[in-house]
Amino acid sequence: MFKREIKVNFKSFLVWGIALSLLLILVFLIYPSISDKIEFDDIIRNFPPQLLKTFNFDVVSISTVFGWYASEGFTIVSLIVAMYAAVLGSSIILKEESDKTIEFLYSKPVSRRQILLSKLLAGTLYIIAFNVLIMVITGIGFILSDDMHIVKWLLLTLSPILIGLASFVISAFVSLFFKKARKAMGVALGIIMGTYLINIIAKMSDNVSFLKYITPFGYIDSVDIVTEASLPLYSVIIVIIIIVFTGLIWFKYHRKEFL
Repeated sequence: MFKREIKVNFKSFLVWGIALSLLLILVFLIYPSISDKIEFDDIIRNFPPQLLKTFNFDVVSISTVFGWYASEGFTIVSLIVAMYAAVLGSSIILKEESDKTIEFLYSKPVSRRQILLSKLLAGTLYIIAFNVLIMVITGIGFILSDDMHIVKWLLLTLSPILIGLASFVISAFVSLFFKKARKAMGVALGIIMGTYLINIIAKMSDNVSFLKYITPFGYIDSVDIVTEASLPLYSVIIVIIIIVFTGLIWFKYHRKEFL
């Protein structure tokens, strides 16, 4: 079952991986030449303070490619990781029911426990692999740009795994309330985009900063990585979220009527 899930979901991983890889490669190719001609730091000083805070421009210089990645780049990559995880999570469990092949699957000598475990493990592996791909590309880019900061680079490229896993299990849980993968995917992506916007709003004003705690994006912030070269202790909450939703998936899946 595990090998089957790896094979079935490989095409999606390849498409998302190639798209993000091309985006990052493009940035690494053109950013050094652009930054030599344009004083980005002088330009962003004219931006509203709320905007500077939202993308961490107030704590990091974007005159270098590492500075760009530690601010705007990290935000973009985290969102893409979360969207990929949402697409994967909303379809990986529901695929057989949506494609009307669930009867064939249940005719095999496998239990629901084996089916669900193989799907969750395959999804987890792909999310980790997706982030490792990001780590490799950015690592090569930073080395060639002579702008490598090893500890910060590791944290910036590996911490989105937590965002991805949280998005994956939340989306997988949501999908169990649907029969069509497409509908579940739309709702899951809506949740991800909604929580992303909530996090943006929370960062723009201290009056609503508490809102970041209702979104996975709020527990992993590049500002902590840039300033402290570490993750805050409260980021462990996202691990708890992952565990809780995995338990909810396990409970709901074994009580869902598929046939």
